[in-house]
Amino acid sequence: MRRNPARLLFKPPLLIAIAGTILSLLLLAGRIDFGPWIESTLARGYAHVDPGLAAIEEENKDDPARVLAGDEEVKAEEKTVTIGVYKGPGSWDTGVEAVDHFLDYYGAQRAAVGAVDIDRNRLSGVYDAIWFPGGWADQYRNGIAVDSNIIDYVSGGGIFIGSCAGAYYFSELLQQQGQNVFAVEAFESLVELVDWGTMTSLEPAGDNGLGLAPSTEMLYAGGPSFQFPDPGTVTVIACYSVTGEPAIVYFSLGEGKVLLIGPHPELGFREAEGAWNLAGGDGAQWEWLEALLHHILG
Repeated sequence: MRRNPARLLFKPPLLIAIAGTILSLLLLAGRIDFGPWIESTLARGYAHVDPGLAAIEEENKDDPARVLAGDEEVKAEEKTVTIGVYKGPGSWDTGVEAVDHFLDYYGAQRAAVGAVDIDRNRLSGVYDAIWFPGGWADQYRNGIAVDSNIIDYVSGGGIFIGSCAGAYYFSELLQQQGQNVFAVEAFESLVELVDWGTMTSLEPAGDNGLGLAPSTEMLYAGGPSFQFPDPGTVTVIACYSVTGEPAIVYFSLGEGKVLLIGPHPELGFREAEGAWNLAGGDGAQWEWLEALLHHILG
């Protein structure tokens, strides 16, 4: 049982002051002994401390993964990351839905990020990462008025994930900011070689592939390959088999991180039916994408 501190607010201040003065005088005079009251209060459990629990707490004080409740040991919940998925001008409903389903599988907390959130700079401290899915990069540019807030968000410690159109969009932001990393539009190198909405194979970039098997197929929908003047600034994770050009790259920007993905590991496609698979099958690479996000998000 706990006394409700809010109830004490309703006692008249004058009465409290008078009562406090009387009690102080009685204590000084030795007329009141609070010892028996304290003992009875402890016996009723108002301020009971279990010496066994204290010993357990002392024994486990250096293990931050353990939280003690009574005599039982409870594992602390793992930190949940919050990822904002862009939903606004230029976003593709199918791509957004696939990302949402994947994040549910991944176990992340997700929320929609709109153009207004970006324009009003409501990103830092709200999202561990923001994800721009496939869609239309030119509409991303036209629909977001203050896109420099995205660069500021990443430079300040945020994480940007861009898939297909999202990767095109961010690379153009970098060019506007004079950064030394930029995406190359794939229309000249891949679109003529790989049909839109078909599977294309990727090769892992050595140990950076995070377990990606050779010749792993992923859905291609007109996404970019990447080039960069200084190879030391960028980690290539995978390359397109057909051209050898970087397909998935990762790099730091200020205090933050950027992951740009040309193909669609979050999406599957049933070729016989001409239907998208948004649940991790038919060529979607959710398990590998989960490992990639663990690597990026930490």
